[in-house]
Amino acid sequence: MSEWFDQNLLEFFGASEGACSPVTQDEFNKSQVTFVGPEQKLIEAFLGDKLAGHYGSIKTIQAAGLNPEFSFRMFPSGQNISLTVSYKTGRPNELRFYLRKDVFKPNPGEFWGLFIKSHELWLCHFSSLLKEKIQAGEFIGQDRNDLLELETDGYQDVINNNSPIQIISSSRKWSRDPKVASQALVLSRYRCELFPKWPVFTSRKNGMAFMEAHHLVPMNQQEFFRDTVNLDCIENICILNPLAHRMLHHAPIDEIIQPLRQLTSRRIEFLKKCDLIEDDILSLYT
Repeated sequence: MSEWFDQNLLEFFGASEGACSPVTQDEFNKSQVTFVGPEQKLIEAFLGDKLAGHYGSIKTIQAAGLNPEFSFRMFPSGQNISLTVSYKTGRPNELRFYLRKDVFKPNPGEFWGLFIKSHELWLCHFSSLLKEKIQAGEFIGQDRNDLLELETDGYQDVINNNSPIQIISSSRKWSRDPKVASQALVLSRYRCELFPKWPVFTSRKNGMAFMEAHHLVPMNQQEFFRDTVNLDCIENICILNPLAHRMLHHAPIDEIIQPLRQLTSRRIEFLKKCDLIEDDILSLYT
């Protein structure tokens, strides 16, 4: 069922107007999604006369001298993509767009969204859990720079010690056990998960390459999973060299999309435990 973005979703996506609905198994199998209710009203109002003549197959539209594709921006990177939008043959009021695996194809049960931001059309997709938390006002946002401060307040020095014994707590009251991060460090063989060939320096405490621990799902999101998942676990910890670690916290979102996808692709099972999808993680880093 399609629904308009409420105020919390509008604020989260920085949108002036938006709508979303879950992807069905049939839509996924056929790689086409029908604009329903609010979604159709939004895109028809935005595109207006540009949709004239967009009826039937791609070849039919091209034969009429029209481009079957329309431009969208992808959240959160802002990347420009193009997808075919047309009215179904014999059903002049049924507007669809066609999914492409290499461009935009959410899985069944995930939500896809269409919204207007800065006078442009944007697409997004997210899990039902993230949608629920945003709409309930329970999403905990925090600047990536602030999160780095919590991860570099002595925590990194402790995990690079051969015998970490200190427990450090964040200002959000969720504790991080350096012993867990140290185990992840040993399992990584002291190599950066993202850029293993980048230069490193030796830690004077243990004689190994100095690395830092980064929680992929930030610890300030632990409130989401109070009774289900402990985010301070080996599966959620990425071992990175200091430069790569700071890149995830300070670089603009378009520069860290691919590194984040690399990290999430190795933690699919963990994300399933959290009821999160890859694009939820990207959303946490905007």
